[in-house]
Amino acid sequence: MEQKAIIETDRLFLREMNMDDFSALYQVLTDSDIMQHYPYAFDEERVRNWIERNMKRYRENGFGLWAVCLKDTGEMIGDCGLTLQNIDGVILPEIGYHIRANCQRQGYAKEAANAVLNWAFKNTDYPAFYSYCKYTNIASIKTAEAIGMHFEKEYPDPVNEITHVSVIMRDVKVLAACGNDCASCPRYIAHPYEKTEEELHHTAELWLKIGYRDHVVNNDEISCTGCKPENWCRYHVVKCCEKRGIKTCAECAEYPCANIKECFEVTKLFEPMCKKVCTEEEYKQLKKAFFEKEKNLTL
Repeated sequence: MEQKAIIETDRLFLREMNMDDFSALYQVLTDSDIMQHYPYAFDEERVRNWIERNMKRYRENGFGLWAVCLKDTGEMIGDCGLTLQNIDGVILPEIGYHIRANCQRQGYAKEAANAVLNWAFKNTDYPAFYSYCKYTNIASIKTAEAIGMHFEKEYPDPVNEITHVSVIMRDVKVLAACGNDCASCPRYIAHPYEKTEEELHHTAELWLKIGYRDHVVNNDEISCTGCKPENWCRYHVVKCCEKRGIKTCAECAEYPCANIKECFEVTKLFEPMCKKVCTEEEYKQLKKAFFEKEKNLTL
């Protein structure tokens, strides 16, 4: 069954897999060396289920693990793609890959995974992409690092003993009217920037530590889906922008007015405290979210 390529690289093309790929995929998934870090061995039934599961993903999600094929011959040598996986209790977009033994160490996994990552950046709005595997799977970890991912964490896992997680973040900004970058804000929960209950509680504790609140508020209070005219704002920036029919202060003919200048100055007053009490990662996140608003508005 001939199918249209979803992705093309210099040496490869990726397409949707189907049951005609059973024999080629069987060679990959039943190879004990390739799958030595997988929690169970594959047989014919599991290979068929693998194909069926990905065909279902194509229908439901618009993506899945695709067949990796050589451009010169059309031969399928493995799979690579984007799937939604449970990683430490959270459903996250994961880039996975398996390449046939005699085609390894030729850069095919990196080439396919990098192409999938580029496709995912262009065709989805997930803020980050992940790769996870058993901590002993050094080859998989190195492939993730080769496409720009870095170590995120390791966690105990009854299946893998310890699961290693790599991640790459999408460098995007979602600007509020005043220039705050909502995409970087630990309070922001609008899709696709949802937060777990634990993350929101940590933010509530952080807000107390840096003086934004006088007690640890509940998750409903700390979470935010973006500025609205009815929300409290010392500078009434959103209401002002709405009245003028603009999205941010930068679009205003009077920018920078005295009001937004004061907003910038007051925001800066909080930065020394954040540097003092926050971890390096916390400060880095808050800096992007709040302390670069003037820079964001002038880009």
